[in-house]
Amino acid sequence: MLIIAWLYLLAMGFICLYSLSQLQLLFYFVKYKLKNKQQQLLPIDKVFTIDNYPVVTVQLPIYNEMYVVERLLDKVFALDYPHDRLEIQILDDSTDKTQEIIQNKLSVLAQLYPNINYQYIHRTDRTGFKAGAMAAAEARGEFIAIFDADFAPEADFLLKTLAFFYLKDNLAAVQTRWTHINGEESLLTQIQSFMLDAHFSIEQFSRCNSGYFFNFNGTAGVWRAAAIADGGGWQSDTITEDLDLSYRVQLRGWKLHYDDTITCPAEIPAAIEAAKSQQFRWTKGAAEVAVKHLQTVWRSGQSWGLKYQATAHLLNSSVFFAIIISSILSVWFNYGIYIGAIGDHYALARTLMGGVFYVVLLFFSVSFYYRHQLSFKSVGYFLIRFPLFLSATYGLSLHNSWAALQGYLGIKTEFVRTPKFNTVDFRDKNTYLNRKREWIFWGELLLLLYFFVAVGLDIVWGAYEMIPFHCLLCLGYGYVVCLQTFKN
Repeated sequence: MLIIAWLYLLAMGFICLYSLSQLQLLFYFVKYKLKNKQQQLLPIDKVFTIDNYPVVTVQLPIYNEMYVVERLLDKVFALDYPHDRLEIQILDDSTDKTQEIIQNKLSVLAQLYPNINYQYIHRTDRTGFKAGAMAAAEARGEFIAIFDADFAPEADFLLKTLAFFYLKDNLAAVQTRWTHINGEESLLTQIQSFMLDAHFSIEQFSRCNSGYFFNFNGTAGVWRAAAIADGGGWQSDTITEDLDLSYRVQLRGWKLHYDDTITCPAEIPAAIEAAKSQQFRWTKGAAEVAVKHLQTVWRSGQSWGLKYQATAHLLNSSVFFAIIISSILSVWFNYGIYIGAIGDHYALARTLMGGVFYVVLLFFSVSFYYRHQLSFKSVGYFLIRFPLFLSATYGLSLHNSWAALQGYLGIKTEFVRTPKFNTVDFRDKNTYLNRKREWIFWGELLLLLYFFVAVGLDIVWGAYEMIPFHCLLCLGYGYVVCLQTFKN
């Protein structure tokens, strides 16, 4: 039982250390928001004259996006920018009727915008996936804007973001904040928007303003072409090419900028299969980038604070291992306390668990109320949304642990893009959804039953403080299993 106790405490200790990095970011968020350090937008007419607008290439990496590609093209062609300085590259790897939809749409847009230079580039294979498509395209722009298929940039997006590049010669990229077209569509999209808002509101803002490394999010941003080239270009040896390039250029002295005031609407995955494929890619990719760059970060001349935050950033995939281990062992830990074998460790376990919970609660409550006005309605909304978010995180922990393990072991997998549906009813649109049940589903079902039994054992053993935790685990795995069983 002592081995179980120490494994449980080690897992909880790891989560606690990661939580401390989040607490530090929260401190910086409050500090810089109070100081209003966020760089304000420059007036456009103070930056550009009609003679010095830089050439901009807009790249649209696309793969089988029949439901959303027309919306994307409409938005990009409507960008408010001199047409003779704008190049649009449609990088299409599609194998379905998306090709036909794009070509038909382009014939219409060419009539509406005759002065815009566009290229339709279709590859017959997906070598390098998204990174390969962008690396193969020969862009002529000094700056390169990137939009995934589910994004809908506002007309003034380029004018706002390009202004920042004239503040610093070593600025590699500008990342903007994602907003959500369908954030309230379902409980699943609400939970994801809750998580993404915290990432952009606190993590990206704090890392940027404190001078720590942070990442371009793959879309809704603009890169300086020279920085991409200096960093070694787009590489496909990880499935998060955006995180990989972000670290490469920052290690070479370039800076990234995140602006909280510029937003870009996007569609959140509305199907559980789509959400899990996105989570898999982000989690596995982060692990791959950690293997690739973490050692270089520690060998660099960067500050100890930056190295600590970069380590927490790149190893965030490992948190799911700790969640799985600690949640499974918590039942046996309770049993050890019940029989009197590990009672001496109870106080430490309680302290670690309580510390983690209150840090996470504080982190997400600050993020939430930064975006919402404080009211009885918003308080009630948060009190419901926060435990549901925790439950969903627990429910996806087995799936994400498997993704992280593959990343750390160097197991190569296909770049599985996230299906989007333009907020239409996807339940009868199975074209892009993998409905095949893999072993992960049965593992999630087994864990649902495991923690259901754990709740009963908590009552029998008098471990009443653990009942809420095990109930959240039941709810999380139950929710994920039900969505996959009843096809949303």
